[in-house]
Amino acid sequence: MNSLKNKVSKAPVRKHSRTGCITCKVRKKRCSEDKPVCSDCKRLGFTCVYLRKSADKDVLQQCKEQVEKELFLQKNRKKFIAGFEELGVNARSHILDDKAEDEEVQVHKEWEDEEEDEDEEEALSDEFEAEPSVSWDLDWQLKQLSEAPFMPLEEESVSVSQSPYLSQPLSDPITLQLDPVGIHLYNYYRDHLARIISIAPVKQNYYLQVFLPMAHKHRGILYGLMAWSAHHLSISQEGSETRDRNYYALANRYTLESLRCLRSEMEHNFLWSLAQLLILCGAEICQGDVAKWKVLLKYGADLIEKNVGKDISHLLTSYKTTTNLDTTATYWLVANFIYHDVMCSRGTHFPIEQYNKVLSTCPTNSSISPAVGVNRHVDPLHGINRPILLITGDITNLTRKMKSAAPFDKNHPRFREYMSKAYELQTQLYQIVPDGQELEVYEESSVMYTLCLELFQLMKLASLMHLKTTCLGHSKHSIEIQHLWLELFSKLDLILGSKLEGCLCFPMFICGINATDREQKRDIEVRFSDIAKRYKCYNFQRARTIMRKVWQQDDGDIEIASNGSMSDVGSIELGDMDWYDIVDAMGWDISFA
Repeated sequence: MNSLKNKVSKAPVRKHSRTGCITCKVRKKRCSEDKPVCSDCKRLGFTCVYLRKSADKDVLQQCKEQVEKELFLQKNRKKFIAGFEELGVNARSHILDDKAEDEEVQVHKEWEDEEEDEDEEEALSDEFEAEPSVSWDLDWQLKQLSEAPFMPLEEESVSVSQSPYLSQPLSDPITLQLDPVGIHLYNYYRDHLARIISIAPVKQNYYLQVFLPMAHKHRGILYGLMAWSAHHLSISQEGSETRDRNYYALANRYTLESLRCLRSEMEHNFLWSLAQLLILCGAEICQGDVAKWKVLLKYGADLIEKNVGKDISHLLTSYKTTTNLDTTATYWLVANFIYHDVMCSRGTHFPIEQYNKVLSTCPTNSSISPAVGVNRHVDPLHGINRPILLITGDITNLTRKMKSAAPFDKNHPRFREYMSKAYELQTQLYQIVPDGQELEVYEESSVMYTLCLELFQLMKLASLMHLKTTCLGHSKHSIEIQHLWLELFSKLDLILGSKLEGCLCFPMFICGINATDREQKRDIEVRFSDIAKRYKCYNFQRARTIMRKVWQQDDGDIEIASNGSMSDVGSIELGDMDWYDIVDAMGWDISFA
């Protein structure tokens, strides 16, 4: 009897780990606790989620829900594949080879085993007392939820249906007509993509408050949003050029369906067609396109000119819409067009003076909360940086004029005119300050308030360097430019990893092309690699490619392929080309949006 007791007492006690990953906790499995990815998650292809001790219960609950969604999709993979095939996408041939099918069978077998195995069950409340860490290989959204102090839950958890900016409640039965794949893409846009694109508070995120209600009334807009989601889901988190072929095929199909709707309605549904073009334009820029997005934006410009004439400001002051859009929605469409127009390398479709006039006009509509008031709004794309971005567009226009006047020197008939404009823009940049009314949207003591001010200064430095090195001909090796470089670089790390990092494409590019030594170039490469882990927009990759071409010229390697590759086929000589010349020679139109 005593020996039996001794055996029982010596038997190993089964302990429940409190430091395992959330994925294993949700699956009710023992975690190996390997980092950054535990053995089970690595073997089965699941996202491995570790959380910090400082994460509160709300964050942990949201992480749990996200993990459960992913596991649900894995478990119901066959249903989703069937949904893809109903859309005409041969998903199985893309997703599953013989080896993958064997792995899928194994995953489903393990799911069945889990349903029978309750030995590992433990309350998720245990994880609230755990002392977890963060894996660097987390899904971007989960990582933001767990460790980003710049996304306060009080703001981000606001229900879309409670927003005072909604044009209509999101209860239209159109979503009930979507198959499982369509619902997945719709939810991805609503819950993730629309939130990382916008740098404004959720209540003023017009990607949710305007585009989403429009999608419930307009199938072409809905297809455009779903195409955008599919493009984003197809992109590798590591920033490589590999794509998920299944999502990529789906994105192309929904793009085609959206364009079909556009062609049938463009003549009589002006603003709704403009919204569709802007959504498709954003989707193409996101996936790294360097040609099609400019065609879509040009169609948008032509639509505006056809309906209101050559002055875009008339769209707000004189155009009488019959499309059931309020002034907030109309304002957002124009502001969205302007943002994409000023953030490209080609020059703007309308004069910057008109853009200044439009963006200084606040939308007045009863749906706007009195607490926001006149001008107390933050554009989801411009943020408080609107005046700097308009000057940046002016710099691009001036640079293009100088290049078209080649050879541009003191003997050119417009030399004094163009140089006076350059110095005028420089003065504006030195004197520019944030709009106090826009800053009132944020609490003065909040982290976002401080970050917005830092981003404003960062964008100002980038535009100043841009102006000095292009229009004013300063060498990047000069003491002044290198001083600006150090200031700009020091501020990049303040914004990287925050909710505002989507704005960093242009300043990171300017910082990169003005790097002068190996250490500076290595540092900026590290930053590009870092943001590629989280912010899956390929125009960052395209900017990085151009930056490297500039470095090739610095190092004496003056050959560059016309398609942007390193091949000798179709190569051109850079000589004294600046980055504008390189982009043109490659046949690219790059967008920093």
